[in-house]
Amino acid sequence: MRQHIVAMHQSCLNPAPDEEVALHQSATGKEDSHRILVVEADAILRTAMVAAIGAAGFRAIEAETGDGALRCLDRHGDIALVFTAINIPGNVDGVALAVQIHRDWPDIAIVITSGIVSLRQSSLPRRCRFLKKPYRPDDAIVCFRLLLELDREIPDFGLQSRHADIIGVGTN
Repeated sequence: MRQHIVAMHQSCLNPAPDEEVALHQSATGKEDSHRILVVEADAILRTAMVAAIGAAGFRAIEAETGDGALRCLDRHGDIALVFTAINIPGNVDGVALAVQIHRDWPDIAIVITSGIVSLRQSSLPRRCRFLKKPYRPDDAIVCFRLLLELDREIPDFGLQSRHADIIGVGTN
């Protein structure tokens, strides 16, 4: 008999002091140690990615805005990767969010997505990738796995050390 995937997730959209921690689990019931924060304004895309992340064996939390994502990052010290759209509502867009994450939480991997602009990979920090919309959730999961397995100790030789480099917008 097939086990069901736990489809609950923790939301940082409306944080509350007594917020319940609900985790995604893989079909085997074994939790993966990596927590992924999904930052996407489109509720359908966000929900689909949270479900795909859970099905892949990762734990997921979500935020609709950059400001909400920063609250999640402040409250959860075990976030390993942030998957963010560039165009998100609020005071902090996806690019500014990525810059702040790279500065304040350098161990967190980042995947940025957009259907409107493209970011040159050469302008991004070592543990940051750009994924063009529309994307398949399976492709995003492969990208997440690669970044999470990337050895954090490999030096980037200063090629992408400036935080502002992440805003290099252009075509591939």
